[in-house]
Amino acid sequence: MKETVLKEETFDKLEIRLGRVLAVEPIDRAYKMVIDFGKFGKKTSVGRFTQHKPEELIGQQVLAILNFPKREIDGIVSE
Repeated sequence: MKETVLKEETFDKLEIRLGRVLAVEPIDRAYKMVIDFGKFGKKTSVGRFTQHKPEELIGQQVLAILNFPKREIDGIVSE
């Protein structure tokens, strides 16, 4: 088990927001998604969702952490 951490030192620093998936594009073994976070804008996310078809994800709500650094995955910047 990992060490105990304080909520204020960890969880409170995360910008966790609810968004709605607008578009999904299969890429290699992952999906590129455009997600609308309202006043926080539209973000591109790349991820693996092996149990879902792209059409099942459109319109779904997802939780995301918006203040992680951007990463390049398969040539696409994931926010």
